Amino acid sequence: MRSGVQGQVVLHKGRIVSWKVSIQIVKLETSPENGGRVYTADCPLLHIASHGKTELEARKSMQDMIKVYLDELLDMDTFEDVMTEYGWKKSEARKAADVQEVWHPPQMTLAYAMAGA
Repeated sequence: MRSGVQGQVVLHKGRIVSWKVSIQIVKLETSPENGGRVYTADCPLLHIASHGKTELEARKSMQDMIKVYLDELLDMDTFEDVMTEYGWKKSEARKAADVQEVWHPPQMTLAYAMAGA
């Protein structure tokens, strides 16, 4: 399976105005004593993952993690370094008299394959 990975993070005056990134959610079956199933959420653009007991819980957990992660990068003054290291590119967009930083992710295509022996 292949899918295009997309995203964008917009900053104005050093704060996040908006963000949108692709995530993938996968349902995993586990043993009954471990609850029977778990949903994992993966965000390859930011190198983070999360999980939940339901798909909605996994999605919400990931959204919360992404927001906290991006805010933490700004607070630690490492946002530009980390995003650049992950392959994101910065451009500027003018909105009225204000200038916004718009960060675009690297062009990625995820390919999933089976592996085993």
